[in-house]
Amino acid sequence: MRNLGAGIFAIVFLCLAPAALAQGAMTAEEAEALAALEAELPGTLMNNPMAPGWTTHGAAASTKVVKAPEVPGGLAYEVRVKQANRNPWDVSVTAALTSGVSSGDAVLIAFWARATKPADETGGAEMQVRVQQSAAPYTGIAEAQVTVQPKWQLHYVKGIAPASYDTGKVSLAFNTGKHKQTVQFGQVYVMNLGPGVRLDSLPSAPEDL
Repeated sequence: MRNLGAGIFAIVFLCLAPAALAQGAMTAEEAEALAALEAELPGTLMNNPMAPGWTTHGAAASTKVVKAPEVPGGLAYEVRVKQANRNPWDVSVTAALTSGVSSGDAVLIAFWARATKPADETGGAEMQVRVQQSAAPYTGIAEAQVTVQPKWQLHYVKGIAPASYDTGKVSLAFNTGKHKQTVQFGQVYVMNLGPGVRLDSLPSAPEDL
């Protein structure tokens, strides 16, 4: 398997003009760049990093798109959690995925993020990160508790699909509502690595920009 690292994700998109953070038709340049990135990555991309189609659920949050020239794509999706909530999923940032998974497939999430206003309790922005079943019981496929730091880092979350889910039945979720905090998300890459992959062979420690 090709070694992953922050450099791979920057190869193609660092010089690409920023795209809108909403789903829609890609330009020929964007389609070419996406194909080039996928050729560099292991497995198959389950999302479009340039147009994730973010949706934020929860009354205690506000969102906006901001410039982020330091990270690939040049834009970030900022989520401000205005107050602490009982459950982390009381504020949830979600995106649909473009393909499903089969039982036993290894799924790897890689995402750029930073905390612009860290939670007082943690010194960072604490969240649950999940690829999950899109409807109840929201079974997790890849999931972890992540604390995002004030500096940009590339974070990894991984897991093995416990069952098969068709396209449209799985989604990506960042549950950010537990603390009062503000976090910015850069590009996110969700990869299906297929069966027979050992999770301990995949990266886990965050990488600096």
